[in-house]
Amino acid sequence: MATTEAAGSALRLPWLAARGVILTLREALAAAGVCLYRAIAAGRMRGVAALARMYARQRQSYELQKLDDRMLKDIGLSRTEVQSDRRRPVWMQ
Repeated sequence: MATTEAAGSALRLPWLAARGVILTLREALAAAGVCLYRAIAAGRMRGVAALARMYARQRQSYELQKLDDRMLKDIGLSRTEVQSDRRRPVWMQ
Protein backbone atom coordinates (compact mmCIF):
# COMPACT_ATOMS: atom_id res chain seq x y z
CA MET A 1 0.00 0.00 0.00
CA ALA A 2 2.63 2.50 0.99
CA THR A 3 5.32 3.25 -1.54
CA THR A 4 8.65 4.83 -0.78
CA GLU A 5 10.01 7.49 -3.05
CA ALA A 6 13.49 7.06 -4.50
CA ALA A 7 14.56 10.55 -3.43
CA GLY A 8 14.47 9.80 0.31
CA SER A 9 12.66 8.13 3.12
CA ALA A 10 9.29 9.77 2.41
CA LEU A 11 6.15 7.68 2.21
CA ARG A 12 3.25 8.42 -0.08
CA LEU A 13 0.20 6.83 1.48
CA PRO A 14 -2.61 6.21 -1.00
CA TRP A 15 -5.39 7.64 1.22
CA LEU A 16 -3.34 10.78 1.83
CA ALA A 17 -1.92 11.11 -1.68
CA ALA A 18 -5.11 12.78 -2.91
CA ARG A 19 -4.44 15.56 -0.41
CA GLY A 20 -0.79 15.78 -1.38
CA VAL A 21 0.44 14.64 2.04
CA ILE A 22 3.81 12.94 2.11
CA LEU A 23 5.11 11.60 5.41
CA THR A 24 8.68 10.85 6.29
CA LEU A 25 9.37 7.37 7.54
CA ARG A 26 9.84 8.76 11.07
CA GLU A 27 6.46 10.54 10.93
CA ALA A 28 4.73 7.41 9.65
CA LEU A 29 6.24 5.28 12.42
CA ALA A 30 5.33 7.92 15.01
CA ALA A 31 1.74 7.96 13.76
CA ALA A 32 1.60 4.15 13.90
CA GLY A 33 3.05 4.25 17.41
CA VAL A 34 0.41 6.72 18.56
CA CYS A 35 -2.33 4.51 17.13
CA LEU A 36 -0.86 1.46 18.86
CA TYR A 37 -0.50 3.34 22.14
CA ARG A 38 -4.13 4.50 21.97
CA ALA A 39 -5.29 0.94 21.27
CA ILE A 40 -3.31 -0.40 24.23
CA ALA A 41 -4.53 2.39 26.50
CA ALA A 42 -8.13 1.76 25.46
CA GLY A 43 -7.67 -1.94 26.19
CA ARG A 44 -6.26 -1.16 29.62
CA MET A 45 -9.15 1.18 30.38
CA ARG A 46 -11.63 -1.52 29.38
CA GLY A 47 -9.79 -3.90 31.71
CA VAL A 48 -9.90 -1.43 34.58
CA ALA A 49 -13.59 -0.79 33.96
CA ALA A 50 -14.26 -4.53 33.94
CA LEU A 51 -12.45 -4.93 37.26
CA ALA A 52 -14.45 -2.06 38.73
CA ARG A 53 -17.71 -3.69 37.59
CA MET A 54 -16.65 -7.05 39.07
CA TYR A 55 -15.81 -5.39 42.37
CA ALA A 56 -19.14 -3.55 42.44
CA ARG A 57 -21.06 -6.76 41.71
CA GLN A 58 -19.15 -8.61 44.40
CA ARG A 59 -19.88 -5.85 46.89
CA GLN A 60 -23.60 -5.83 45.99
CA SER A 61 -23.74 -9.59 46.35
CA TYR A 62 -22.12 -9.31 49.78
CA GLU A 63 -24.63 -6.67 50.83
CA LEU A 64 -27.55 -8.83 49.66
CA GLN A 65 -26.14 -11.76 51.62
CA LYS A 66 -26.33 -9.67 54.81
CA LEU A 67 -30.06 -8.93 54.39
CA ASP A 68 -32.59 -11.09 56.23
CA ASP A 69 -35.34 -13.04 54.45
CA ARG A 70 -38.01 -10.39 55.10
CA MET A 71 -35.90 -7.65 53.50
CA LEU A 72 -35.07 -9.88 50.53
CA LYS A 73 -38.78 -10.59 50.04
CA ASP A 74 -39.44 -6.83 50.02
CA ILE A 75 -37.14 -6.39 47.03
CA GLY A 76 -38.43 -9.51 45.26
CA LEU A 77 -35.57 -11.91 45.94
CA SER A 78 -35.30 -15.16 47.84
CA ARG A 79 -32.41 -16.49 49.91
CA THR A 80 -31.75 -19.26 47.35
CA GLU A 81 -31.44 -16.71 44.52
CA VAL A 82 -28.94 -14.68 46.51
CA GLN A 83 -26.94 -17.78 47.42
CA SER A 84 -26.87 -19.08 43.85
CA ASP A 85 -25.72 -15.66 42.66
CA ARG A 86 -23.05 -15.61 45.36
CA ARG A 87 -21.67 -19.00 44.20
CA ARG A 88 -21.15 -17.86 40.62
CA PRO A 89 -17.66 -16.63 39.75
CA VAL A 90 -17.41 -12.85 39.77
CA TRP A 91 -16.39 -12.63 36.08
CA MET A 92 -19.54 -14.53 35.03
CA GLN A 93 -22.04 -12.25 36.75
